[in-house]
Amino acid sequence: MQAIVIGAGVNGLAAALNLAATGIRTLVVERAPQCGGQAVTEESLLPGFKLHPHANYLSYADLLDRQSDAASKAMPRHVVMPLAQHGMAFRDGRPPLVLYRREAAQKTLQSLSMFSRHDARAFVQAKALADQLTRPLAGIYFSPPHAAAIKGYAGEVAELYAGLFDPRLLGTRSAQQVIDALFESDEVRTLFYRLTLEFSGSLHEVGGDAAFLGYVLWILGRRTLPVGGMASVPEALAGAARKAGVVVACGVGVDRIALRDGAVRGAHLSDGSFMPADIVVSSADYEASMGELIADDERPSRYAQVRSNMIGSYAACLARAPDYSSAAHNADINQCGQVFIGLDSCAEVMEHVSDLEAGRLPLPSGAIRVNSLWDASQAPAGQHAAGADCQFPDGLDGAMLQRVEAVYPHAFAATWAEYAPNLSDAVLAHRITLSSDKARKIALREGDNQYRGPVRGYYLCGASTHPGGGVHGACGVNAVQAIRKDFPAA
Repeated sequence: MQAIVIGAGVNGLAAALNLAATGIRTLVVERAPQCGGQAVTEESLLPGFKLHPHANYLSYADLLDRQSDAASKAMPRHVVMPLAQHGMAFRDGRPPLVLYRREAAQKTLQSLSMFSRHDARAFVQAKALADQLTRPLAGIYFSPPHAAAIKGYAGEVAELYAGLFDPRLLGTRSAQQVIDALFESDEVRTLFYRLTLEFSGSLHEVGGDAAFLGYVLWILGRRTLPVGGMASVPEALAGAARKAGVVVACGVGVDRIALRDGAVRGAHLSDGSFMPADIVVSSADYEASMGELIADDERPSRYAQVRSNMIGSYAACLARAPDYSSAAHNADINQCGQVFIGLDSCAEVMEHVSDLEAGRLPLPSGAIRVNSLWDASQAPAGQHAAGADCQFPDGLDGAMLQRVEAVYPHAFAATWAEYAPNLSDAVLAHRITLSSDKARKIALREGDNQYRGPVRGYYLCGASTHPGGGVHGACGVNAVQAIRKDFPAA
């Protein structure tokens, strides 16, 4: 049998590796000149400054270690893991909040105790419970989404936290309500509000309590950075795929999937050639997978698109590393893997959320990363490459997008300098790139059908499918599980 995988990102390459492991001849086509998809490293502002406009860290090593599939084994292991993982600096120079790696729990306790000993103890206790979820969470990630399995995981979460919360209430409250119940200080609550928006997306949605307890708390402290930049991840996967016999072709895309009698028969490539295939797997976004590649009369109506925010990726080349005013109390904030700036109180966070929901442009804020602090290859000597994730309301029109891209970088840099005054003249070049997050907000079907397209032999494994965004390859691994069921003789 012959398979074509569209897109040489992490999910596409994970699918290709697992297809090859079943004995299916596999071709991966990538329209861009290099592998990577969302996990790319580029020098797009100034020479020598390596930037990561989309995916910029790894957090799923513990889940991958529990998998035996070819893609998980091929993931790069040459990584660095900052001791200080997540932090929040303050504009007025108050002591920063810093969450450290799991083995440095005492340092986390000391940092949170600057504002509340109760909150410090509450977090350390809750985090210790969340870390016990690795095994069941790996099962959820690397399996098609079945209601029974998800309900079972929710039951494990409820039982685990029974000493802190009434397990009967899990799924009936928002993340904000759980955070407010766990913590008493405004500063600590603000940090966890922001972490929730960063990792799960919603503060006041009913059921967000389960996401906070069962995912957000778990992922904290697991931030790792691949040495050489994010591009090293797809490069490692592509190398393993080629060794397994997969053909990986960059600079060529798929213009249209060819069908016969309601089934895939191949693909018309952008170089004018036709490639026969029994199976086509698309790791492209939803609009491309269901709109551009499939004829209109084959596009299903059952895939419902959900409104989402727009993600802005700020990138900057710096003459020096940030030195936050809050570092006078704890210098580790200057060496933190992720630093939040721009919203210093719960009230400011909720105003930010209200602005997004109302379609208004929020004040500058973001989660900053300076990966060159740990990997000197990502910037010229003594200088640094930085980035930040910022949120914008969905639906900005062309004129507004152009205005944001022209004005926002300067506004963000000015805000950043209020927290780290040494940056007032340190930004050598910067930009903001806006991209809709809709591909990750598609309501798909349960089980293996999550990955099946509208015609036989066509499958999806992009970030719109379970378990969604992140550098883990699980979407590709799970899609191949569906393929094996449909083609058992392969």
